[in-house]
Amino acid sequence: MALTTAIGRWTTRRIHKGALLLDEAVAEHALGHRPEAERAFAYAEYALLELGERCVDGTLTSRVTAAVTQALADAEQIGLGRAVTALRHRLAETTPVGDGDLAAMLGGWADAAAVREVPISGTGSAAPEIAYAHLDLTVLPPRILAWQSARDRELRIVHDQAAEVFRLSAPLAADVDPYCREAQQLLAYCADNRTGVPLAVTAAHVTTGSAVADLPAQGNSLRALHFGLFDTDTDLPALRCDPVGRALVEVDRNMVEAWNHHRAALATLVALPDNPDATAAALAHIRSEELLLVAEASASTARSRLAELLDGSPNEESEIWPRNTIAARLISVDRYRARLPAALEPTGDAPMLVELIPPDPDEDW
Repeated sequence: MALTTAIGRWTTRRIHKGALLLDEAVAEHALGHRPEAERAFAYAEYALLELGERCVDGTLTSRVTAAVTQALADAEQIGLGRAVTALRHRLAETTPVGDGDLAAMLGGWADAAAVREVPISGTGSAAPEIAYAHLDLTVLPPRILAWQSARDRELRIVHDQAAEVFRLSAPLAADVDPYCREAQQLLAYCADNRTGVPLAVTAAHVTTGSAVADLPAQGNSLRALHFGLFDTDTDLPALRCDPVGRALVEVDRNMVEAWNHHRAALATLVALPDNPDATAAALAHIRSEELLLVAEASASTARSRLAELLDGSPNEESEIWPRNTIAARLISVDRYRARLPAALEPTGDAPMLVELIPPDPDEDW
């Protein structure tokens, strides 16, 4: 269940929401949580029937068909309905398409999981009136704003000195409905760059594919402030605006990137058929290893940043030096890095259904 929750929250590319609902329902059933499983399957019934029909039609692969078959069996035990039972019997008589087709289907999709969305111009080296900032993924809804990598700064801040305002903008992810609830509930803020104390908050709005907002300058310079976006469900104390907090944001971004590449590597490898030809097997393993190398590099970057924080003396610019928290994070990152070399072994975590099916283009965000 923890893995399903993590995929729903931290996957940076667009996902198939129905498949995620099914993964949640199957996980609840496996844990023996019958009321929760009944509720989850009720929400996921539309996806179960739709994916089951696609398996019967031969448009999904044996790996996906096996996962859907398990979901149908669990739903039947829950008592979802006759349609589920009939579909399970039809599916049992179906020969799914070869897993070689899954490899082709996941090829470009794994690249999206390796997380490339919308190009963002600028590097932060522009004129003094313009700056760029990393966004904190922990205070934003998943998959609403564009994501390139942990290193790229999504938020653009322009100091309009004539109007005495800071103009903020961040591009939405591809195909996001600008009128969806998540896009309409974004707030913008600026905080003291040294203390992290928020100084101004305003509602953002969506225009021409970006979330934009204006904040009053009040005589401040760009260098004196830290800027960001957050969701209306986030409390102000959760914003990490002081130097240590911003460093931990960088750590989180690198760990999210590492985990996404790690999961993409698994999905790429599982696309291999049971008896692949040598060329297909070699290409899949090369691609998986490339993704895993990126995951290891991102996790190493996160570790280095944490080590820098621990090696330094308490920063006089931060009121609280969370040394124990940083040390605990470092231990967790080291444990994750130690597991990565064996991440592609058969005994490792298998990809979930949602990781094997591209997103539905007709599905709402």
